[in-house]
Amino acid sequence: LIIACNTITCWALSAIQKFLDPITVIGVVTPGIDAVIDAYQIIEKNVPILVLGTRATVRSQAYRSGLTAAFDNLGMDK
Repeated sequence: LIIACNTITCWALSAIQKFLDPITVIGVVTPGIDAVIDAYQIIEKNVPILVLGTRATVRSQAYRSGLTAAFDNLGMDK
């Protein structure tokens, strides 16, 4: 099952995964973060990253924390 909504992914993915276990449930935040990291490795490193989303998605800090963790894991500057 793919949850194709950032807001639901940010706020309810874990609960949905637990509820539907053993069905695999994925959201869109992690693939989005992966795409940003892939692109960031081939472009100029000092460009800002803009995430457009609903207030709920932005307030969740999912992209901020996910990108920060990804950059830290790869030893890349933020």
